[in-house]
Amino acid sequence: MQKIKKIIPVALVFGPMVAMAASFETILSKVGDLVQMIIPLLISIALLVFIWGIIQYVTAGDDEEKRKKSTNKILYGIIGLFAIVSVWGLVKVIQNTFGIENTTIDIPGDFTDQMTY
Repeated sequence: MQKIKKIIPVALVFGPMVAMAASFETILSKVGDLVQMIIPLLISIALLVFIWGIIQYVTAGDDEEKRKKSTNKILYGIIGLFAIVSVWGLVKVIQNTFGIENTTIDIPGDFTDQMTY
């Protein structure tokens, strides 16, 4: 029963792609595109945590407890940035290994070319 609970979320995410007979490259491309959209947001959050930790460290004064908490925030920000950039690099390596290129996607329902003014 535990195995089924672990498989269900994965099946819900990748099931539609497999059902539409998507190739392995297409699946990797879609996952890569999703990661490419999320990465800048995560980098921004990690950078804000890092900067907020620096600000708290500078304003802590002689309070050792506040300095320790702010040092932890700085460390978490650096670790977060490292992890995010590492994942980004890993996705790029996978894309280059399998020859997957980012492609543009035409959005259906874009009728701007059919509009008359």
